[in-house]
Amino acid sequence: MFTPKLKLIGGVAVLSVAIAGCGRLIDSLTSLAGLETESQIEGQADGTATATQLADNRNRFQIEIPPGWQNAAGELHRDAEIQATNSDQGLYVIVLAEDSTTRLNTFDLSENASIYRRFIVDGLSSISASTSTEVTSIGEHDAIQYEISGTLDGSPVTYLHTTIRSDNRYYQVLAWTDQARYDDSLRQLFQGITDSLTELQP
Repeated sequence: MFTPKLKLIGGVAVLSVAIAGCGRLIDSLTSLAGLETESQIEGQADGTATATQLADNRNRFQIEIPPGWQNAAGELHRDAEIQATNSDQGLYVIVLAEDSTTRLNTFDLSENASIYRRFIVDGLSSISASTSTEVTSIGEHDAIQYEISGTLDGSPVTYLHTTIRSDNRYYQVLAWTDQARYDDSLRQLFQGITDSLTELQP
């Protein structure tokens, strides 16, 4: 049986429109103040435009976010280990780590990706596209990736959702923005963030 953490992925669909659109809070996701996270910024702060590393020290992994992005721990999703945003451009990304060998042994990569994707789709009021990409791996790990577009309360949104299977866990990387903003260059930016996911040595 999946934990509530998985079920909250549909809430991200709701929250994304609230952030990128009218800016209102969604009642079901207002309890973010008590979030505990071990993500931390490890990049340089010398005034130059450099990428920044966000690391989750508990689960020992990190991603790299481009200049202009900020750590958004506790702001986008109450269970995501890493959260980041470029709020000026309405761009968002979260990473969830499912540390469970039982789950790895119960669900294969395709099944796990399908379950998460269903949660995302169920959070939308309508769906206009759900298309697999050609991505089959992130680093040394197998992956499945989908682009999902739809509307919620009349606001269009597009997600790039990637499920990654490592030796010890599944990762869900979810990047999103307003549908009108999403183009090839933005997709490449989201892909770059996803590709940067690396596991850290103990």
